[in-house]
Amino acid sequence: CDRKNVVSGFQERGDLVKKRSAGMKQDDLEILHDIQKKTRKAMTVIDVVLDKTVDDKLCIELSEHALEYAKIHNRAIEELLRNQGEVYRGNSLEEIAIKGGIHADTIFNISTPHLAGLMIRKSSEGLTDIWKTIRHHQRAGELCMEMAEELADFEEQNIQKYKEFL
Repeated sequence: CDRKNVVSGFQERGDLVKKRSAGMKQDDLEILHDIQKKTRKAMTVIDVVLDKTVDDKLCIELSEHALEYAKIHNRAIEELLRNQGEVYRGNSLEEIAIKGGIHADTIFNISTPHLAGLMIRKSSEGLTDIWKTIRHHQRAGELCMEMAEELADFEEQNIQKYKEFL
């Protein structure tokens, strides 16, 4: 395998992606990438917590939330692809850090109230982050803003539902 050709191929592809995403407003791109990042993080958190919970009602709630996060995530990808924008690609170090943090936080306590509290904290972080994104990208289009606000509303609803498990 010729390393130089592989590297230059990636550079060419990267340039192509940058050229294609030039038609989309930067604020739209940033919001959609943030939606992807936040929903991916939420799905990772849920995946780890699902393995630890023994409460059937919490399992069902988490599974439903994971499905909704996936829907929002996929709509952000569809919007990026429709506008020929670059899709955000997370890295494995982020995922390892997320999973490691949850494992550390649940090493001694996997009770339902503790897991619900963890989910409340993670949803609160996601809510805060998405509102920061909305405020920093005021020039984004209506559709992207609506998607970000939908994610924020969903996080707020999740917090209320998780409180029932405390």
